[in-house]
Amino acid sequence: MQKVDVVRLASLSDPELRLLLPCLVRMALCAPADQSQSWAQDKKLILRLLSGVEAVNSIVALLSVDFHALEQDASKEQQLRHKLGGGSGESILVSQLQHGLTLEFEHSDSPRRLRLVLSELLAIMNKVEECHLPGLGVALTLDHTKNEASEDGVSDLVCFVSGLLLGTNAKVRTWFGTFIRNGQQRKRETSSSVLWQMRRQLLLELMGILPTVRSTRIVEEADVEMEPNVSVYSGLKEEHVVKASALLRLYCALMGIAGLKYSII
Repeated sequence: MQKVDVVRLASLSDPELRLLLPCLVRMALCAPADQSQSWAQDKKLILRLLSGVEAVNSIVALLSVDFHALEQDASKEQQLRHKLGGGSGESILVSQLQHGLTLEFEHSDSPRRLRLVLSELLAIMNKVEECHLPGLGVALTLDHTKNEASEDGVSDLVCFVSGLLLGTNAKVRTWFGTFIRNGQQRKRETSSSVLWQMRRQLLLELMGILPTVRSTRIVEEADVEMEPNVSVYSGLKEEHVVKASALLRLYCALMGIAGLKYSII
């Protein structure tokens, strides 16, 4: 192919030739830099090879597409769908459909078919993002939280989820609440689910700041001196007050706004 060996190209089988069709079609249609008589003869042989292949007509139609304009329209449509949501019927790539998608595709030429396919792909991609982005965000934050050095400060997980639920964007609150409710619809959360991992991490953070009490009986000072292994409830440590307040606020938001239910890990 690099040397345009027409004789060798003619000896290729149909499946082998199909792999080279886009290059051969473009080579046959574009004005060549080589104006020699030998190339003119080779070009005739290439056209003869292509004349027997039915897919060539479709490739010729696709090569006539203005891909630069198509890319710009696809980018604008992607921004529009992010702004209005995946369920929006508006489209920049295609005008209002007169028939159903299948009939419209069958009755359209190649450039419009390409626009129809791109529009549908962007719609599907946007719906997948709406379903999985909350889980992805939590999973990435959980992964980052594992590497945090500070144990006394408020974790990134608490900050991230609190920001989603207590922020001013109502759409984001609904978006994350849907993620929580969908995760709880399963009969039993597995340890591989992001929601289960989030519950576990928050519980570990809560347990890490709760005071440890080995004995519930009231011990006099004299008894403490005699029994040094007995610990007495002394309340929350001062350095844990901010973290405890953040966790309390987050749990209230998770249950009140996102509908999180109590669950045994």
